[in-house]
Amino acid sequence: MKVFKYSFMVLTFAIVANVTMTYADRYLENWQIGVTGTAEIHVGQSVKTEAFVKERFGTQSFYNQKTFTTSTDPCPKCDILATLQKRVNGTWSDVKSSNNTRMGQRNYFNGNTAEAPGVFRLSIKRNNLTAAITYVLYEWEIQPAIN
Repeated sequence: MKVFKYSFMVLTFAIVANVTMTYADRYLENWQIGVTGTAEIHVGQSVKTEAFVKERFGTQSFYNQKTFTTSTDPCPKCDILATLQKRVNGTWSDVKSSNNTRMGQRNYFNGNTAEAPGVFRLSIKRNNLTAAITYVLYEWEIQPAIN
């Protein structure tokens, strides 16, 4: 009977830990408006960022600070496509995609769904042909500053 009791306790702990880690969203501090990050994009694949909780209404944006590949540094003609995704009832859905964003360009995600509070992430991919791994240093503005 003890084995059954301990097995049940371990199973319960594993389920709780799994659910907690699955929805481990990141919150921004009150003074933060966004995050910076790097994406290592392999050929034909996209990279998903961490999920962030947006608490204030406002337009989100994606800024391609620098892009380079294993053969071209910098890569001013690398087209990067960032897709804003929102989690609704545990499922990720695409909200809006940026235009092809080249190095030094910023694209905005506007519209009711993108500007409203919620849990968001980015899906980033290379949008033109290449045989090399592409690296992107980006800034993602999630919510406006508190005035």
